[in-house]
Amino acid sequence: MATGGISKLPEQDHFESFVARESVRFLRRFRSDGPPFFLICSFLKPHDPFMPAERFARMFRPEKMRLPESWGKMDLSRVPSEVRDSIRNNAPTPELRNPDEAQKRIAYYYANLAQMDDCAGTVLRALHELGLEENTIVVYTSDHGEMLGEHGLWQKFEFYEGSCGVPLLIRAPGVSRPGVCDGPLSQVSLLPTLAELCGVRIAGPLDGRSFARQVRDPSTPRTDPVFAEYNLGNPRAKYMLRDGKWKYTFWTHDIAELYDLTADPDEMRNLALEPAYAGTVSQIKTKLFAWYRPPEV
Repeated sequence: MATGGISKLPEQDHFESFVARESVRFLRRFRSDGPPFFLICSFLKPHDPFMPAERFARMFRPEKMRLPESWGKMDLSRVPSEVRDSIRNNAPTPELRNPDEAQKRIAYYYANLAQMDDCAGTVLRALHELGLEENTIVVYTSDHGEMLGEHGLWQKFEFYEGSCGVPLLIRAPGVSRPGVCDGPLSQVSLLPTLAELCGVRIAGPLDGRSFARQVRDPSTPRTDPVFAEYNLGNPRAKYMLRDGKWKYTFWTHDIAELYDLTADPDEMRNLALEPAYAGTVSQIKTKLFAWYRPPEV
């Protein structure tokens, strides 16, 4: 079902339940007196298809779901044609232009997320019960987000926050003060961060810089720009640079985008089309091309 629906599979037969069970089985081999371990719990949910088990689907009523504030408000004359076409006619799920169907999809997405969280909780409880909690680094993240109706868009593929602003939560031994890092971080920096937290030397150069200092003290400033790309080297590629409050997207085949995420967190006003911001566009574009200059340019 494109919109989503209640899965007919018993909850214990869902992939997430399998991953949780196998992860716990793995952890039992590494009690507190065992050797170091590295475990990846790769859950599929909340990824599409939005087919949660019944217990979780009953938690969220479609008619109670609120459509995003940006729903139906995007100025289609100020966005790239790909974005405009996706808003007007989302080919995989054209029925989601109907607000009632959109609410159903949002509800099933949240149910998918709740089911995944429940399974992740099973693994975290096992860490505690097996005496591994105080000596284990836990990272919660994802490879992409979900637009979930923001701007009238669904799935991923664009560099708006709903799609590329993925969660990144870290719990590490000896870090007792929780907090939120205000600056953007890149997953490219996960490897050097984990290596530093584990006291492991890295043999060669890496693109990312460790943010272990921010893990230990989230209030520590960090100003590194974040680079992202989609369809690298393709004639229809796009490249993004997040630098402080600015987000700039260079499209090889369409108009550019620039958003001030402080003044415009919903990314509704494309400043790249306004002459007053030509200097900012030029400055950020130079930084982007210093990182990677598209061969198409």
